[in-house]
Amino acid sequence: MTVLFRATSTANLASTCFPSQKSPNFSVLLPSDDDLIKPRKLPNPILASHQHRALHQELLFCHRRGVLPRRKPELQCVLEHKQREQRKQREVAIHPPSDLEVKLRTRLQRLQYELEEQKRSESLKNVPEFVFVRQTLNRTEADFQFKS
Repeated sequence: MTVLFRATSTANLASTCFPSQKSPNFSVLLPSDDDLIKPRKLPNPILASHQHRALHQELLFCHRRGVLPRRKPELQCVLEHKQREQRKQREVAIHPPSDLEVKLRTRLQRLQYELEEQKRSESLKNVPEFVFVRQTLNRTEADFQFKS
């Protein structure tokens, strides 16, 4: 059994509890403070690593200079997008779009579709002819397999 009290604290305790008795000298029985192993907090291997400290230092430096992009977390972006969509739906439910707005929106969608088709046809013009031949051969082989 190990006694962890110091001799002075034990003597003071004995003299306060039993004032009539002489305080015993426990200094012979107790080890000195130098002999005790003092507890220390264990180091965190992640925080103690050189790479982690260098990364943390670089992040702090970049943050102070304002180099890092100010992006929101993906979850927050998704939630804000859903809230905007719900707000738009509520506004549409309260104030339905007029006939002019509907016509303008359909015209815009048609123009966008035509632009996409034009880009697609331009990209197909740049493709060599053997690619088209290969595609038609694949189609004819597929059609032949379905017929038989």
